[in-house]
Amino acid sequence: MAAVPATAESRALSHREILRILSGILLGMFLAALDQTIIATALPTVAAELVDVTDRGRLAPGLLADIIGVSGDPLADIGATEQVRFVMKGGRVFRHDGAVE
Repeated sequence: MAAVPATAESRALSHREILRILSGILLGMFLAALDQTIIATALPTVAAELVDVTDRGRLAPGLLADIIGVSGDPLADIGATEQVRFVMKGGRVFRHDGAVE
């Protein structure tokens, strides 16, 4: 079998390129295997860290967070997000009945 000369279209991948491709594949497999609850919990924190924002990304005293309370489990039934019980914005709770806490 004759050797095929290397051209721009047929060059071999470097070890670094192969490692990048394999790392991407493994990361994709890892994320696909994680429970969605873990992803939903970690994603805001990771996103906040990526843009170097320290006052949001998780629920803790003194941090900024806008959250909603729903009836049911939105991970099991996305329709639960249509039944909002309250909204918390700026540390104040706004209920559906108009009450503010």
